Amino acid sequence: MTGVPDQHYAGDMPSQVVLPVDIAGLRAALQQPLGFVELSEKRDAIQGYLDSIDVFLERAVIDFLASLAQAVNEGESELSARVEYRQQGPCFVIEMNQEAPEVETTSFAEGDLEKITIRVPRDLKSMIDRLASGEGVSANSWYIRELARTLRRFGRDQAQAEVRVRRRGNRSSLRGFVGNE
Repeated sequence: MTGVPDQHYAGDMPSQVVLPVDIAGLRAALQQPLGFVELSEKRDAIQGYLDSIDVFLERAVIDFLASLAQAVNEGESELSARVEYRQQGPCFVIEMNQEAPEVETTSFAEGDLEKITIRVPRDLKSMIDRLASGEGVSANSWYIRELARTLRRFGRDQAQAEVRVRRRGNRSSLRGFVGNE
């Protein structure tokens, strides 16, 4: 791929980065070892093979990038990704996700308290007791904090998933341009 921005974003990343898919670098890398082939007949045969694989090589790169986009979109990231077919050819597009709606962040440390009893394996309880002690809090406070954190994360993930569904609708991750260049 060429067109990869040669910069690091210290501040705000642009809302969208478009990276054209260009297999010329891969093709050149595949041709470099031809210099080690001594027999010209074999070198010509390999060159003929390399001349015929561009479509298949590009398809493999696009399939890889589509898998990468799917992994990015399924992860807990502020980014979304997709492969698009544009007039200049296939591109890998990375975007910042829109802000998800705020999830209510109730403080669970205050208010009416209820008593629950849970059974956990002894090793897990020992590990939690050590973690809580190392953080200078009671095991009860540790449980409440971690349960609240998990609930907030679940709520945030649900809200982000709803935003992604609304933004994408029924479209697949492959979009494109069809027509003459």
